[in-house]
Amino acid sequence: MKRPGRNSITSQCPALIYFTLWPAAVIYVVQLIVFIAAALGLSLPDIRFHIVPRRTQHERAHLQAMQQFFAHGLHHTQNRTGVLIFASVAERYAEIVADAGINEKVTPHVWDQAIAALIAGIKQGRAGDGFVAAIEQCGAVLAEHFPPGALDRDELPNKLVEI
Repeated sequence: MKRPGRNSITSQCPALIYFTLWPAAVIYVVQLIVFIAAALGLSLPDIRFHIVPRRTQHERAHLQAMQQFFAHGLHHTQNRTGVLIFASVAERYAEIVADAGINEKVTPHVWDQAIAALIAGIKQGRAGDGFVAAIEQCGAVLAEHFPPGALDRDELPNKLVEI
């Protein structure tokens, strides 16, 4: 014996089905089309980066900068003088990460001019020139506090790493 309403079509349909004259199959197809269009649209990097809040992008880029700093062993110098110049084009973010030995003598705002030079080069489509300018400015700041020859030379490789 069947219970009333137990296997009827009305008990299986969502309540919103009562607000339309469309059959359930049409609603399903429309939902499927919208889902596929949204998935395809969000798979495009330009769209995906525009919907992520800028703060979230910068937090992720900062986290990546810190991970790269430690992954490349920049914190293993004798006097803790490792420096990483980090730029993420997709997130439009640049940062200079300095180790503890440098941070004791140099305040973070000193790096602002080097970051500005790096960003200017990237905006002009000359990222290499931007990095060179940033490296020169960082070198000048570091030479004031850590004169050349005072520390062991080349404890770390001087190289560009692109991820």
